Amino acid sequence: MPPARSKELKLLHSWQGEFLLLIIFALLSYWFVSAAIDSGRTLEYGAAIIFGILALKNLARLIKHLIGR
Repeated sequence: MPPARSKELKLLHSWQGEFLLLIIFALLSYWFVSAAIDSGRTLEYGAAIIFGILALKNLARLIKHLIGR
C-alpha cells in the first residue's frame, strides 16, 4: 500500500499549487532580472533564466492540468 500523501503534497499537485509555484518562480525571475540590470552581474542573469524556465514549465503544467479536466 502506498504511503498517504500529506496536505502540502496534495496542494502542490493541484492546480492551485501549480499556480502558486508559477507566481513564486515568476517573481524570483523578475527579482533576479532587476538585480542583474542594477548590478550587471551575469550570475543574476543565469538565475533569472533558470527561474524563468521553471515558471514556463509550471505554466505548461497548469494549462495541461486545467485543459485535462
